Amino acid sequence: MTEAIGAVNLSPIDNLNPTFGPSNGVGVNSSNELGNRFVDWLSNELAVVNNQVNTAELDLREFAAGKTDNLHHVMLSMNKASLSFELMVEVRNKVLEGYQEIMRMQI
Repeated sequence: MTEAIGAVNLSPIDNLNPTFGPSNGVGVNSSNELGNRFVDWLSNELAVVNNQVNTAELDLREFAAGKTDNLHHVMLSMNKASLSFELMVEVRNKVLEGYQEIMRMQI
């Protein structure tokens, strides 16, 4: 179920959550399989953020060139790209903090 508000699409948060639990409910997934799914999910989300930034840049260029006069759409796409980028940076920071914490652990 996707609702559209102007040019901004809102999708359920369930689509963002990758499944990290057992695949069949009986066994435990190997760490390699889990890592591959995480990398695939992360790559997909980075591509989405990149597309949003590129779309916002294109909208801004079209507005500056006079090809469109819809300032509302341009501002929405720019804010959406900005928020997505900020979220990506925060997720990166948390992943790096987790990695650094694991590296500090004594074996």
